[in-house]
Amino acid sequence: MGGIVPLNLRLLGLWPRIDRSALTRVLSPMAAAGLCLAMVMGALLFAVRATDYGAQPLLAVKLALVLTGTAAALRLHLRHGLWLDRAPTATLRRHAALSLFCWLAALLCGRLLAFVM
Repeated sequence: MGGIVPLNLRLLGLWPRIDRSALTRVLSPMAAAGLCLAMVMGALLFAVRATDYGAQPLLAVKLALVLTGTAAALRLHLRHGLWLDRAPTATLRRHAALSLFCWLAALLCGRLLAFVM
């Protein structure tokens, strides 16, 4: 979450004086590293109580959100370049809105899992 939220906020139009390309070059790799770390830690946490967590519908929702957010980011970067230099502003704004929704909702689902277990 640390890299993706500020990046998405910039793509939505906040901080127009900050060069989008420069910010993307810094925050995209940080967001990817954060995602990889979160996936490893999530798998380890899941392994401790796999049967209990697997029975929770909320976990399926969280995983669908993570998959959607990840697939959207991969698609965006594959279509418009690693640093998104070729992407139209409207496309970036739509992606940023979807991305913020996916990651914040996935975070909320993860927190809610603690209360339903």
